[in-house]
Amino acid sequence: MILDEAVLHRQVGGPAVMAQQLARLSEATTWPQVVIQVLPFSCGANAGIEGHFVILSFGTIEDPPVAYVEGLMGDVYIEAADEVDGFNLAWTYLVSQALDPAESAAMIRASTKEQ
Repeated sequence: MILDEAVLHRQVGGPAVMAQQLARLSEATTWPQVVIQVLPFSCGANAGIEGHFVILSFGTIEDPPVAYVEGLMGDVYIEAADEVDGFNLAWTYLVSQALDPAESAAMIRASTKEQ
């Protein structure tokens, strides 16, 4: 998962709720099956600026990957291979711009302490 740094600072639900959310997120960085990276403000404009997306992979040729985009206009499942490739490229750029998992965990912990 790649999170924009803004999610570590923008309060949702008030200070107590934000502190709990950040503590839980910090805990999740220690789980072996979870990889969390933070995309820092210093990256500026990035491949995820238009919104969040999920690439669903099923591991079989019969079920190719699908990109899922959720927005104000509803949910969209993108199945065309060339369009899914665009989302994979965007993901690759985001991963390369984001802090590595250890740096991300440190930033999340620091944000947790600020609450």
